[in-house]
Order: sequence, then C-alpha cells, then structure tokens
Amino acid sequence: MSSPRGTLILVFLLLLLGGREFFRVHYSAKALEMGPPPLAGGALVYLGEGFPEQGVHHFSDDSTPRAVIQMTLPKTAFVLEKNPAMNSPLQSGEGLKLLFENSKPLEIKRFWSPAEMRMAFFIPLHPDRMDMRDWQALPGIGPGLALRIEKNRQKNGDFGCLENLIRVKGIGNRLIQRLKIYF
Repeated sequence: MSSPRGTLILVFLLLLLGGREFFRVHYSAKALEMGPPPLAGGALVYLGEGFPEQGVHHFSDDSTPRAVIQMTLPKTAFVLEKNPAMNSPLQSGEGLKLLFENSKPLEIKRFWSPAEMRMAFFIPLHPDRMDMRDWQALPGIGPGLALRIEKNRQKNGDFGCLENLIRVKGIGNRLIQRLKIYF
C-alpha cells in the first residue's frame, strides 16, 4: 500500500479521537453548568454499613431514619424512640450507618456523605458542612488551602455562604466563581 494513504488514515483517526475528546470535555462541562435533571422531590441518601443495599438511594420527602429502616430492614426492631435523630427528616447528601451488636441494632449514625459523592449526584455543597478532605476534592484547593479554610472556620466561626470564604488567605473572587457550580 502507498504511504500517503496510510498517513491519511492515521490523520483521520487522530482527528476522530481528538474530536471525541473535545466533545466529551465540552459537554461534561456544560452538564456541570446546567446541573442535574430535577428530582421529583425527596432526598438522595447514602446507606452505609448495616444496610443490605448500600449506596445512594432516593427517598420521598420527609423520610426519616426510622422510615428508611422500616423500608429497608422491615424485620428490625429498633428501640431508640427518644432519639430525635430518628424522627427528623433526611436531607440530600446525608448518610446513615447502622451499628449492630450480637445482631441487634445498637445505634444509628447520621453523617454528611463525602463532597466527592455529593458532587457526583449534583447535591449542592455547603461550606459549613465540609472537612479538609471535602475541600481537597474541589478543583484549585490543595492540602495547604484546605487546612487554612478549616483553621479560619475554627477561629472565626462558620462561613454561612461560599462568598464568605474570601476572608481566607489564598482565596479570591476568581476561585469563588469557579467553585459556585458545586455550591
């Protein structure tokens, strides 16, 4: 076969791969800007240790940990009647973990799922519900800046909103603008 023909095929394949990469990056950035498709109400909740079907699940509005346990583990008798955490509604991004002792439910733990998981499901982040690992999951924030953010919050109190991160050395308006899609 002739060399020019092989070169033409190689150029065509490179253009095809380059174009595919361009559209993948372009449309994934557009998807982040547009946000998730709307949910019909409810909350996305991570079910962890102690649940038979671990992972992120969608529950209806005002679902409580008690209701989730009754739905997912109907034969489990859970006696924490006076625990207010059992009866307050779950929010998107929360997680539940059941601790057992001798196959009897001992305790339920509520927690915020990691920022990486919330971002993957388009659950908005809140600057006062993040730890150092969560901050480092965001583009443009490394270990040093995450530590400064945590120290600033401990010293000066909660941020309240993303814009108040401006008080942290090393955070400017450009970084705040880039992070807005996650909050």
